[in-house]
Amino acid sequence: MKGFIKKYRSDSVLLFLALVLFAVSCSKDSPGKPVELEDFVQKQECGLVGYGGYLFKYSDEKCQLGINRKRKYVRMQNDDQTDYVHVVLSRFPSLDDAAVGVELKYRLGEDEISNTMQMECVHFSGNNVWLWDNVKKMGIILPLGR
Repeated sequence: MKGFIKKYRSDSVLLFLALVLFAVSCSKDSPGKPVELEDFVQKQECGLVGYGGYLFKYSDEKCQLGINRKRKYVRMQNDDQTDYVHVVLSRFPSLDDAAVGVELKYRLGEDEISNTMQMECVHFSGNNVWLWDNVKKMGIILPLGR
């Protein structure tokens, strides 16, 4: 009987420790959207978003905008053309699209970066569309109807 109680107590302790470790390791975030995505969808100005903020923010006063619907091309750049975001889409996005192919080229100061990625259309508002890459934690808010 003593052996049974000793074994039962050991098994109980191990089970308790496993449950504690499981509870501690579970994410505290909500099971819904990732925090980065929730923050991204709250942003209002067009531009390129990453690393928790805008990498490039479009403004009517300081920037130029070009949209070529036939070529599925959107260009946003500051007036002196030192910073820009050029986007070529596989198709113009809709909320029904699971993913949109995006060729992204942007320049910030001296750095020019090119990326090809699949982005999910996560929000529409007015003439703007929010595209998000959950792997790179980057998003683009594009003005498609101006």
